[in-house]
Amino acid sequence: MDIWFFDNDDDGANPYPRPSTNAFAAGAEFVLKKKPANWIFYFEYIGSLMEEGYWDDVEKPAAHEDGDWIRPDGLGMLAFGANYGHEIHATPWLSFLFGGGLGLGFVLGDLTSWGPGGSQDNGTAAGCLTEAPAYTRKDFCEDDGPKSMPSVLPVVDVTVSTRFHFGDQANLRIDMGLHNMLYVGTAFGAVF
Repeated sequence: MDIWFFDNDDDGANPYPRPSTNAFAAGAEFVLKKKPANWIFYFEYIGSLMEEGYWDDVEKPAAHEDGDWIRPDGLGMLAFGANYGHEIHATPWLSFLFGGGLGLGFVLGDLTSWGPGGSQDNGTAAGCLTEAPAYTRKDFCEDDGPKSMPSVLPVVDVTVSTRFHFGDQANLRIDMGLHNMLYVGTAFGAVF
């Protein structure tokens, strides 16, 4: 059992797979360096890799038929922000960065949903299969509309990086940390 949602292998849960919340990001950054400071300004697209599936929220007593079926439709985010990284050189070709920063993300796309038939907020499809769970309604009924979500979200960064320097002209950075989600990533840089 997850903290917020039942998994399909929990006692009494239905067998529908639960989506996993994964994403990818691609973007560009501009770095101003004045040792040991690195001021990093970035712009990126974050795309959802989440599959559609059944979300069964945790409650006591457990009610495994009251969850929502969610389908991401073009879900993603355009984000920009600024980070500070404190750089410590281990060798002339290897350094470590520690830092963080803030940004803004503009949400794209929707989370289209089907609720259980007894739900009061089913919108336009409320008359379809009024006693059926969401995982049945999604096959026979129109969707109940998109889930409500904010259009702008903060982006919080906490990062630890290893940077490999190739002379004075290029570098490769391997990052891990928090970028609204736990992540591992890489960046290639050219020095001008």
